[in-house]
Amino acid sequence: GGSFESSSSSFSSGSGSGSGSGGGSRSPRSPSSRRSLSSSRLDVDLASGIAHLVAVLKFSRNSDRARASSAVALSNLTPPGCDANATALVAAGGIDPLVRFAAEARSPDAVYEAVATLRNMTAHVIAWEPLRASGAFPVLVARLAGADAGIVDNAACAIANLLNALENHAALRDARGLAPLLRLARGHAPSYDAVEHATRALQLLIGGGQCDDALADLDDFHEQDWQDDQDDQDQDDDQDDDDDEADLV
Repeated sequence: GGSFESSSSSFSSGSGSGSGSGGGSRSPRSPSSRRSLSSSRLDVDLASGIAHLVAVLKFSRNSDRARASSAVALSNLTPPGCDANATALVAAGGIDPLVRFAAEARSPDAVYEAVATLRNMTAHVIAWEPLRASGAFPVLVARLAGADAGIVDNAACAIANLLNALENHAALRDARGLAPLLRLARGHAPSYDAVEHATRALQLLIGGGQCDDALADLDDFHEQDWQDDQDDQDQDDDQDDDDDEADLV
């Protein structure tokens, strides 16, 4: 079993009632029958609506605003527990354009909405294989490098959710995702939520038998991280020297 987290979203819907006539009198449908018919119609309407939203993602590639609006709606429809809606999104071919939007979005708001929707979809097992096949891991790993806390939080959480499946571990490694997760887990993150998500992802990796390779990569990361720290320190020292010379002049 695994644990999943989603971005904050909600969706509510009303239900109507049905009645029929003709060919003589009929007894009223029971409340449970009316609810069943109403639910069936609602399912059809939702599936059609999801297909429309997916079409916006597919055919509005020049408009971040249109795709972001579609992503918001899809995110609201697919929180954990709404498996039917997630299934409809997968059936409508929505994973490919969603991953592509997360990769192509330019404005921070659009990137956030795209990655938040990916995060919600990772809470649904049916989406794991399509997400992997669509190249979600390289896109999510790339979004770990930003400074926007919301984007990094959602990307790290999405990765952790996907790592509940052992077959996804190799995909993360292929996407060179271990070093960015280690950096976040060690506190180089824009928020504490990102630290927690990265730590959960690493725990799943090691628990899945990736221990030896993970430790080898960790050694490489420590060396690179140390070198980065040294470079930063050298830059700071150079700046201090320049400031001192300016004061003397």
